[in-house]
Amino acid sequence: EGFSLFLSLSFSPSLSVCRLSACVCHIYFLLQSASSSQRGEGRQMLPSSFAAAASSSSSSSSAEKKATPTSETLDRCRRYKEAAFKDKRVSFLMKMLAVYGCPVQQHDFVHCIEFPKELKANGGFRIKDDDTVDIVLGSNVIKSEKETTRILRHELIHALDHCKYDVDWSDPKQKACSEIRAASLSGDCDYITELARGANPSMSNHHKKCVRRRAAFSLRHSPTSANMTQLKAEEHVDAVFEDCYKDTSPFGCIP
Repeated sequence: EGFSLFLSLSFSPSLSVCRLSACVCHIYFLLQSASSSQRGEGRQMLPSSFAAAASSSSSSSSAEKKATPTSETLDRCRRYKEAAFKDKRVSFLMKMLAVYGCPVQQHDFVHCIEFPKELKANGGFRIKDDDTVDIVLGSNVIKSEKETTRILRHELIHALDHCKYDVDWSDPKQKACSEIRAASLSGDCDYITELARGANPSMSNHHKKCVRRRAAFSLRHSPTSANMTQLKAEEHVDAVFEDCYKDTSPFGCIP
């Protein structure tokens, strides 16, 4: 996903630089993957500039608990989930959860459930009533393996933030920061993905613009931000954007 845009280096000097940066980042990511099992890092206090958040479906609703997916959509979701587990970025993020002190079993941690129609999400990092956490995929919403892979990457960034930092989840700025990181590092804002959405991204600074837009959308539509206006969501995102956009852990760069 992160390296799906292969354009001619002669097309534009700026594209040449972008592609070279992507190659360097890819090499760094591979080195990080190889060494992740040798490094240890415990739970840290939250830096003042950092903001972490549960995703747009972070709280479990009664509608989610009562919903029973049809066999067809549930089976399809499980197939997509199995394919997503093979993604290098997903595999790396799962390993980093263990490095940060929060090991999980992928099949126990990621679940396919039917989402209520009013929930404007296709996946979520969920904090349950007993304070345990998991990732849920909307079996009646997701449409493809690629989409499922991006969702899982996105929610795993939230899971890593939850594991690594001492987070105040009621703070909208902390929510905004994790949404910024998740949009940036998951592939949500890859150029080809934006084109597929019909977003008509510009060749200049499209990634930052997309991350701002998607972070504000996720923040506004979180169940814990029911009364938040679009303007307020954008203000929270803007307040922490630069610091949080620069935080590319655990990759070391935008993959």
